[in-house]
Amino acid sequence: MCTSTRARTDEGMTAVNNKGQPRRALPATEKQEKRSRGKGGLVVLIALVVLVAGGVGAYFVGWLDPLISRLPFISSTEPTDEPTTAQIKGEWPLTGIAFSGDIASHPAVVMEIENSADNRPLAGVEDADLVVEEAAGDNTTRLSAVFHSSMPSDVSSLGRLTATNEPMWPQGYVVLRGDHVPSAYTPEPNSPAPEPLAQFDAAGMGGTAQWDGNMTNDFSILFPGGAQPHWTWDVDDLEWMRFEGDQPALTASGTQIAVSNVIVINAAIDKDSPGPIPTVELVGEGTAFVASGQMVAEIRWKRESRASMWQFFNAAGDPIVMPVGKTWIEVLPIGQSTVTWN
Repeated sequence: MCTSTRARTDEGMTAVNNKGQPRRALPATEKQEKRSRGKGGLVVLIALVVLVAGGVGAYFVGWLDPLISRLPFISSTEPTDEPTTAQIKGEWPLTGIAFSGDIASHPAVVMEIENSADNRPLAGVEDADLVVEEAAGDNTTRLSAVFHSSMPSDVSSLGRLTATNEPMWPQGYVVLRGDHVPSAYTPEPNSPAPEPLAQFDAAGMGGTAQWDGNMTNDFSILFPGGAQPHWTWDVDDLEWMRFEGDQPALTASGTQIAVSNVIVINAAIDKDSPGPIPTVELVGEGTAFVASGQMVAEIRWKRESRASMWQFFNAAGDPIVMPVGKTWIEVLPIGQSTVTWN
């Protein structure tokens, strides 16, 4: 059944409805308004669809973003030239031990400690990266404990501190003495760090003592004044264990002092130094020994000025190599001290 027909008029074709009656023609303005209303509804509908889809998408993107960011090949952060904590890597200059983390440049802290029977056990010395030992009196030595990779929580527990006759530490070291030591100390950040003590073998291939030296299980030192430190190689821990005479050198925590390397320096006596205990010349050059890995080798030391640190060379004149770890330096006045290798 036909529901719409066309009737010819003098003006052309006129649309009629299903009853045969002519359709009323809409004025042009009314047609435009009707078309606009239709388009407006379509626009609103499209906008609603976009908003709903966008909200759902944003929800799922927000929910998935933490998971996506964990993928090793996708990063949810903008690239930056600034190093992150995980990117900051290096080696501690006094031990050669690798670190990874937010490590700021800061100087090493030196605390000069009286090593006497009355002042032992010494707390915190086991945390020192480097210790320098010199003669100081009857059965007494002075320890310069150098802290860089870590600091004792309470430096006052180290015991009675002493003062040196002359400063021996160059840039990169801060010396704390006597009453100037607080209960806790934090090094000033972004200050110069010390220069490397030596070349360290991070690959585990050994060092100058192992390559050029002879085997030794222990050795003894006799300082002027009678102090007699003794070092024995521990085949289990692979470290030199310290003794005071024939007694283990224990710290306040009950652990025995142990280091990876021991350097013995033969230094000339300062002829102008007063008192019965001689002061040695810490600038110049001379013979020395390095003990590491159950081996000992003869080397040479050199120090150009008090503004620089010791340098150590093998027989060929090349810088020595030591295993990574802590080092103890024994400074012996020539002619007034002895070292016995067993």
